[in-house]
Amino acid sequence: MKWHPLTKARIIGSVTSVLVLLPALIMLKPGFHRPETALSLSEVAYQHLWKGDPASAEQFFREALKKDPASPYRWCDMGHALMLSSKHAEARQCFTRAAELAPNSPPVLIRVANFHFNAGETADALRYTSRTLRLTDQYDNVIFGLYSRLVNGGEVVLHDGLPDGRRAAQSWFRYLQSKNRVKDADNAWKWLTSHALVDDPLAGEYMDFLLANGRHEEAVSNWTNYLGERAGDYLGGNLVFNSGFERAPLETKLDWTFRPIAGVDISRDTNVARSGAVSLRIQFAGSENVDFHHVVQTVVARPGSYRFCAYVRTIGITTDRGLGFRIFDVAKPARFDVRIAGVTGTQDWVALKKTIVVPEGTGPLAIQVTRTPSGKFDNKIGGTVWIDDVVLKPDRRS
Repeated sequence: MKWHPLTKARIIGSVTSVLVLLPALIMLKPGFHRPETALSLSEVAYQHLWKGDPASAEQFFREALKKDPASPYRWCDMGHALMLSSKHAEARQCFTRAAELAPNSPPVLIRVANFHFNAGETADALRYTSRTLRLTDQYDNVIFGLYSRLVNGGEVVLHDGLPDGRRAAQSWFRYLQSKNRVKDADNAWKWLTSHALVDDPLAGEYMDFLLANGRHEEAVSNWTNYLGERAGDYLGGNLVFNSGFERAPLETKLDWTFRPIAGVDISRDTNVARSGAVSLRIQFAGSENVDFHHVVQTVVARPGSYRFCAYVRTIGITTDRGLGFRIFDVAKPARFDVRIAGVTGTQDWVALKKTIVVPEGTGPLAIQVTRTPSGKFDNKIGGTVWIDDVVLKPDRRS
């Protein structure tokens, strides 16, 4: 399809145009007559506009505006036609009037912003997009798409393109991560933290984003700084965060992840603990030969020797396969994979220990609570396991 040059030169953002102009693009059938309402005149005007005839469109838009001067949409239509005819001063007056009539209408505000973007008036455009973001989240992706194409620099968006408060700022940050704009996401993270706009879920998402981009030590450093006093002994020797399950896990790979599985109940137990006030309880119903690997945390360990220790208590663990641990390279298990045998029966707190050597080239490690299926006839595991004080520390003796 060949577009008229005037149309091609002026229309910004096809997605935005469709969203805000679609109601007016209904084509009139030849020979079909109806009273000349403002809406019908606008429909005729848009037919001329899409045929590349902005002069004729302008005439019909003027007639529509005369019939309904209180409609912000008619003022936007008029302004759009004038803009395409390079009558920017008149167009600006139309869009200004539209914003006055509908100061809290997101579709109108976006059309006004589009005019200012087209005119190279970024600061004015951002006032209207920021207002829209304050009113609703329904246009976030539309506005952020405009920012990505038309705003030079993420700093401008942070300072002028976002309303006060947490919602829009966090949404912009998530948008940057979804587009893998690493540098802009880093800058946004610093800005968000300096303005106290970060919460636990957002922090967890960012740490996982850094891990996914191979920036492992940066993830750990940012995580520690964000946690503050909540970090506890994390990185004070122990590479395991929340090692005693004292806090409910946060939503990040750098904390414990519990995944549900049939025949098993996983929960924090405030009645049983080796130290502190809480332990992890894993209760098997005795109905399945469970292949269990549903509790895991990612840790970042440099090459070298480490001592692993975790305390386990059991009551009535059946079958020949109890609950143990597996430590392995997340990206390439064949490169590094160590297992610590599990415990069966009934035992008071017992330490499961192992010295491991992490070789050069190893990526982040997963510390996983595991139970491999039994090959015995009587293989459905029952009983309860408690876990506490999980530690992975550099081996200073080596």
